[in-house]
Amino acid sequence: RVPVGALAQKKGPHHTVYWTSGERYQGEWFDNKRQGKGTVIYKNNDKYEGEWAYGLRHGLGTLWIYKELCQNNVHPYQLAQNGKYIVRYNGEWSEDAPTGHGTVFEDNGDTYEGDFLYGQKHGRGRAVYGGRPIDGFGGDVYEGHFENDLKWVLLF
Repeated sequence: RVPVGALAQKKGPHHTVYWTSGERYQGEWFDNKRQGKGTVIYKNNDKYEGEWAYGLRHGLGTLWIYKELCQNNVHPYQLAQNGKYIVRYNGEWSEDAPTGHGTVFEDNGDTYEGDFLYGQKHGRGRAVYGGRPIDGFGGDVYEGHFENDLKWVLLF
């Protein structure tokens, strides 16, 4: 006999699993939770590719933000043909938040590479404000310590 619920148990690699919320996931599972490597595309078409633990983003991963190229009302199926993905964050994750070393890319061209704690800049890092969006050339640079998303300066 098969135990109750065993037929619905997801374990190991799977093809795409769809939710009624519009989210979809393709990757590895353990005990009905995302575990290992996988890709999720959220309802708004943003995408995370990377490692998972106990259903949460955990390990190395990249968050991609979906940007529409045209503002016309199009069917959601056609969005992939009318937009592009832009990297928002690439680096380490813990318990579903950027934690560890990573790089964030803002819409206005600002970048930060350094340490994060629960999604905030925290520790050593290098921020470039302004400049070209692709590489920050010509922008203002701060290299030093951050706490709770803010530059941290010691006054003597």
